[in-house]
Amino acid sequence: MRNLLLIVLIVCFSSAFSQQEKINFGLKLALEKEINPTALFPLFVTGDVAKISREVNRLKGEVIRSVKNTVQVKLPVHAIKEFSKNDFVQSIPYSFSKGVVLNDTMTIHNNITPVHNGISPLLENYTGKGVVFGIIDTGNDLVHPDFKDSLGNTRIYRIWDQVAGLTWDSTSINNGTCTHYDYHGTNHGTHVCGIGAGNGFALNKFSGVAPEATIVVVASDFSVSNWLPTVVDAVAYIYAVADSLNMPCVINVSAGDYFGSHDGTDPAALLIDSLVNYKSGRAFVCAGGNAGFFNWHVEQTVTADTSFSWLKYNVSSALGFGSVFYEVWSDTADFNNVQYAFGANLPFGTFEERGRTPFVNIQNRLGNFTDTIKNGSTILAIVETYGELQGDKYVLQVLLNEPDSNTYNFSILSTGTGKFDFWSSTLLGTSKIVETGLPTVVQYPPIAFYTLPDSAKTTVSSFSCSSNIITVANFVNRKSYLDVDSIIRINPETAGQKAYTSSIGPDRRGNLKPDIAATGDYTFGPESAAVIAANMAAGPANRAKVAYGAMHRYNGGTSMASPVVAGIAALYLQKCPNATMAEIKAAMIATAKQDSFTGI
Repeated sequence: MRNLLLIVLIVCFSSAFSQQEKINFGLKLALEKEINPTALFPLFVTGDVAKISREVNRLKGEVIRSVKNTVQVKLPVHAIKEFSKNDFVQSIPYSFSKGVVLNDTMTIHNNITPVHNGISPLLENYTGKGVVFGIIDTGNDLVHPDFKDSLGNTRIYRIWDQVAGLTWDSTSINNGTCTHYDYHGTNHGTHVCGIGAGNGFALNKFSGVAPEATIVVVASDFSVSNWLPTVVDAVAYIYAVADSLNMPCVINVSAGDYFGSHDGTDPAALLIDSLVNYKSGRAFVCAGGNAGFFNWHVEQTVTADTSFSWLKYNVSSALGFGSVFYEVWSDTADFNNVQYAFGANLPFGTFEERGRTPFVNIQNRLGNFTDTIKNGSTILAIVETYGELQGDKYVLQVLLNEPDSNTYNFSILSTGTGKFDFWSSTLLGTSKIVETGLPTVVQYPPIAFYTLPDSAKTTVSSFSCSSNIITVANFVNRKSYLDVDSIIRINPETAGQKAYTSSIGPDRRGNLKPDIAATGDYTFGPESAAVIAANMAAGPANRAKVAYGAMHRYNGGTSMASPVVAGIAALYLQKCPNATMAEIKAAMIATAKQDSFTGI
């Protein structure tokens, strides 16, 4: 009888959850801001693909593509909340964050010069000819000589400007009717493309890795929330253009999203994987991120003791109002036996805990729930949570909207068995994790079980954590260079060493990421005449970044390392046009150079 009652309760609970709105805090905010109720809104949906597709079509939406239990769709704004209640919809993984860009000796450091020169055992030189080099970035300068051939014609075959919503071909670029420009103030996309596929014609110097590749550009719209669906669309577009030319193709993305599960199994990662591996002759390379120099990640190992971490109120959170806000991620096996609670402590003195919610378990907290942190009858904060099951993992969003006492240290506490991770920083619009000014064990004995933040697992999320593509770390390219004023500039870093900003792995599940490193910091690339002029006029520090000849400027970060590896993939595809992504990745890793900095 007890077993029967338990089964009934589980069924009732599951049914109740299926009828709830599966709308997380980010999606709720985005829908509230959308003024056109009939506008088609891009989403990822997980669940029963056939039923989801039928319902989307019935609601006059669009089914774009699917993989496994994930569907990329567009739905009318007014229909999304009711649609989310269907029992065949498991989750709508929405991220309100916007994508961010991840900013001569280069060809030597990365062993490219012998390939360009066809040194034995190669029988000919390889320059990327007959290969499409696709780039998803901020756009591209159209008139820089590094993107023109010997006759002065553009090497850019197609441009899709997702900001303007327009496409252009090489004819419109050559005849001057293309109105596209690089949207980034430092020409991020132009610089990245030059490293990967520029030909150095401006000065017969600073050639890219694949100087004869055919270039296809997608200018990404970094102002949109839920940016990842636009990346999937861009990937599909570039591969379709390459197919129309019957050419192999490599795509570089020197941008990413720091929000998410950090395990490469989210909808965008799965859809991109399916596009890359749909056929041979395709490769995909991305930047690993530039967040390895500060502590913004916590892995809380859960035991019978009560572990905890403190977070601070953020007056300007990404939600548009002051709050404590962060996301917790964990595999189901690691979170099912975890009990968690939320509290508030004094930020100094005795650090006394002033109040705490009851401990709860995620299996009873799927959907939207509200708790209260009280001190006696005084309300300190209202805690809203949104729990969601995404396949074999949970996400738990935690929100304290304008707590009455916003100076407290707000805790997440855990007990039981398992583990979970969260990433949080004011730079992301979430909450700062407290790591300084902590009490001693004498002042506050529970501090013995405090989990400090670290810089591990800081590779950008989504496709960058996919095991099927290549994610790139950054090492210093050069020690010295000749600037625009013929002054030899000496950099403080040592060429070859890992850049201190380069993000650190592994991914959330312990898999190796990034996969390989290439030159990033102090790498020169082409930039528009306007950007060069602005740097030269902006003061000595910016002027010194411009190389002799005033056509190139140095930049850094994994953004500049990624196109090096993408360019190498283009050279590989010129030699082996039917190579698979797995073959290219394995070959690169197996033959990568090791030196005294490897493993440091």
